[in-house]
Amino acid sequence: MEYRPAVARGDIDTLLLDLARPGGTEAPDAFAAAWHGAEPAAVREAVARHRLNASARDALRQAEAEVDPDLDLLLEDDRRVRLLATRALRSAGAALDDAGIAWVVFKGPAISRLMARAELRTSNDLDLLVESSSFGAAVDVLIEAGVDEVNRNWTPYLRHRIGEVPMSMFGVTVDLHWHITGLGRDRSMFRLDPDAMVARRVERPLGDLTIRVFDPIDQLLHLALHAALGGAKRLDQFRDVAVVVSGEVIDWDAFVDRARAGWVDGLVGHLLDRATRSGPADVPDEVVRALAGDGSIDRRRRLDGERVDGLRSLPVLWRRRRRGDVARVLGRRTLDWASGPLHRGWDFTEPRSHLYFDRPSGGSAGRQAYLDAVSSGRL
Repeated sequence: MEYRPAVARGDIDTLLLDLARPGGTEAPDAFAAAWHGAEPAAVREAVARHRLNASARDALRQAEAEVDPDLDLLLEDDRRVRLLATRALRSAGAALDDAGIAWVVFKGPAISRLMARAELRTSNDLDLLVESSSFGAAVDVLIEAGVDEVNRNWTPYLRHRIGEVPMSMFGVTVDLHWHITGLGRDRSMFRLDPDAMVARRVERPLGDLTIRVFDPIDQLLHLALHAALGGAKRLDQFRDVAVVVSGEVIDWDAFVDRARAGWVDGLVGHLLDRATRSGPADVPDEVVRALAGDGSIDRRRRLDGERVDGLRSLPVLWRRRRRGDVARVLGRRTLDWASGPLHRGWDFTEPRSHLYFDRPSGGSAGRQAYLDAVSSGRL
């Protein structure tokens, strides 16, 4: 049997960075050797954690190496969900248009349209944003169009001021948002205006569809904010940033101004810097320093070191105006980490979660109270 050496941690980082390029790996043979090497578990776990499975299969095919049946099945399921999500987008978008309700689709299709092939980006749901004042009407319109309302757990949605509700169409989750930040406790730290983001929407082609997406500045702001709040350590999210930066025209002066106006300048600056230093993005250094400040950027770079796989989840929440917010968020995250398996989380599909959709609470009165609070701006 041919001897194949184990892959060292630094080599895994190199493989991941190459795999996360928007155009895919430039060293498929090296990746295939690691994937089928003497100790492949670390490579495969890292690829899955960074959600680079489609790029991994591409690399294996380019190297004319064996592709695991389980990987093929997983990506075939991704393809099925993507096609059904596009079908749901066609129906939901048409219904909202007919009702005169402005909408934006973000994440999944909004980013995959900029990639060499849509299947390179994993997506398991469809995210739509409407203005808060139109939210209740949008729910009714979508139900009339065949979208199923699945949530029965209304009390925590009102208590925690959740910025979206789960729905379903063609077996695909449709998250209907009135805000881009899900938790009210995080949302209160910022001064983002999602209604203004909807108003600035632009039209873009997606196959034979015309979809509404964020303008390039809002697109990049949302991606950076979403990735940072999630820990700022997944390479697929850094690749999202890279494809927007390379595929759209970004007015960097306007970008900095809008980030500052939304009180996300430090947070976004650190994320973009990490996505450039530890990922495939290419954001000008003067932009990240204008957003986060020289001293803050240099300190975080020293703490990050050079690692990619297992990158330290340095909390980069930072706002010049109210540092007390940062302390509260860090305290909550520390408690969540310390509680480990006891932490209930916020995933609406997880039965132990605060927001588990199939746990009845509030009833029709709770549902109406939530919808009224959103539409009237009280959340």
